[in-house]
Amino acid sequence: MKKASCCGRTSDRRGFKAFLLVDLLFSVLLLSFIFISFFDPFKNGIHLLCLMRDRRIAHQRIDTVRAVLDAPLRFCALGVPLSAEEYKNAFGSRSGRFFSWAGPASVVKGKNGAENSCLRLVFAYPAQCRTSAACSAGKEASFVNFRDKLNAADFDVDIYDRPGSIKNWVTFANSDPPRAPLTVSGVSEYSLKVKSFDKDDILIPKGEELLLLRVMECWAGNDGIFYTNDHRASGAQPRENGICDLRFRLDGALLTVYVVARGDNKDLSPGRIEGEEKCTPEILSLWRDASEYVLYCEKFVICMPNVLDGYSHSL
Repeated sequence: MKKASCCGRTSDRRGFKAFLLVDLLFSVLLLSFIFISFFDPFKNGIHLLCLMRDRRIAHQRIDTVRAVLDAPLRFCALGVPLSAEEYKNAFGSRSGRFFSWAGPASVVKGKNGAENSCLRLVFAYPAQCRTSAACSAGKEASFVNFRDKLNAADFDVDIYDRPGSIKNWVTFANSDPPRAPLTVSGVSEYSLKVKSFDKDDILIPKGEELLLLRVMECWAGNDGIFYTNDHRASGAQPRENGICDLRFRLDGALLTVYVVARGDNKDLSPGRIEGEEKCTPEILSLWRDASEYVLYCEKFVICMPNVLDGYSHSL
C-alpha cells in the first residue's frame, strides 16, 4: 500500500510539471502574439513621430527664408525709381555692384548657375529721424537738417566722398520729385550733407522721415545653405542650413518664391518629395531621387506694396 501511495505522488508531480511546461509555452506563444500584434503599430508610430519632427525642421527652415525676405520686400522700392534706366541714372550710372542692377527688384542667374535662383532687392527703412524744416537738394552739395539726433554708425563717411558704399545713400518717401535717392558726403549730429546725381532740384518737406537705402542679394548655394549679401561687408552671409533650392518669379509687384528644404533624418524614405504640387516641373526633375533626405517643397507669393504703388502712379 505504501508503494502504491508513493508511485501516486510521483505521478502527480510529473503531471504537474507537464502542466506547468504547457502553461509556460502557451504564455510564451500568447506574449509573442501580443508583441507581434503591437510591434508594427508601435514601429509605425515611431516612424510617424520621426517624420513629423523632420517635417517641422524643414518648415522651420522655410520660415527662416520667409522671415529674412519679409522686411526687404515690404520696403522694396521705397523712394527708389522702378525702371532700370531711371534707377541707374539715380545712382550716377555707375558700373558694378548694386548700381547696375535692373531696378529695385530683379531676378538673375544664381551663384550656383541655376536660372532665376538669385533675388536682388533695393529697399529703404526708416531711420527714426525727421527733417526740422523744408529744404531742397540737387547736384550741388547741400545740407538737410533734422530735429532728431542722427546715428553716425548708419553711415560710412570719412574725409573722402564715398558714394560707392550703400550706407551712404538715403531717400525720402514724399520728396518732389519722388523716388530721388541722395548720396551722403558728410554727417553731423543733426544734419546730413547730400547731393543728387541726376536731379537739379529736389524738395523735401518739413517733418519728412529719413530713409536709409540698403540692398540684398539672396540665393541657395550648392552646399545647401541659404545665403544673403547686403554689400555692407565683404562676402556672403550664411543664414540657414538645409535649403536645397530656391527659385524666384517676378511678375510686376508680385514675387513668387519656390523653396526646396530638407529635414535632418537620413533614415526616412530618402529621395521622397513632399508638396510636389508647390514646385515647378523643372525643379522636381532636378531633385527627384537626388537627396539622402526627405525633401519638402513650399511656394509663397508676396506683394511688394511700394512697387505696386509706383506702377499705379505711372498709369
